[in-house]
Amino acid sequence: MSISRLAPTRPGGLLALEDAAAYLGIAPGTLKHWIALKRIEHVKVGKFTRFTQAALDRFIASQTVAAVADGL
Repeated sequence: MSISRLAPTRPGGLLALEDAAAYLGIAPGTLKHWIALKRIEHVKVGKFTRFTQAALDRFIASQTVAAVADGL
């Protein structure tokens, strides 16, 4: 499954849990755990949990570790 297929078709579109997990490269169960811990931004639409691609990108950015110059 390609990432481009997972992207919302319209600005502000929402991704389902399975698609968001695939976008992040994790298991849906892991994403459900992170939701329970309120570790990742999400939207509740009735009984469904959805994600914006922008929220997923912010999560990725917040978890990114910067490289350190070697100094050699």
